[in-house]
Amino acid sequence: MLAIACLPLKGHMNMGAKRKELQCGFCDSIQTFRKARIDHFFHLVITTITLGVWLPIWLVLLIHREFKPWVCRACRRKHRAA
Repeated sequence: MLAIACLPLKGHMNMGAKRKELQCGFCDSIQTFRKARIDHFFHLVITTITLGVWLPIWLVLLIHREFKPWVCRACRRKHRAA
C-alpha cells in the first residue's frame, strides 16, 4: 500500500490532452481547444492492486471529465462543445 501513496495523483489526468479545432467566441477565430485525457493504464493498475476498490473512483473521474468544458489554448476561456 505504500507504493500507492507515492504515486502522483494530481498529474495522472494530464498525460495528454484531446484536441479539437473550434470557433472561439471570445477570440473570434478558429483555435485549438484542449480537454484533459485520463491515463487509463494508471487506473487499471491501481484497480488491479486494490482488487477493484479503485473502480468506482475511476468511473466517477470518467463521467466528470465528460462534462468538463473544452479550453481555448489562445485565451484560456471555456467552451461547451459537442
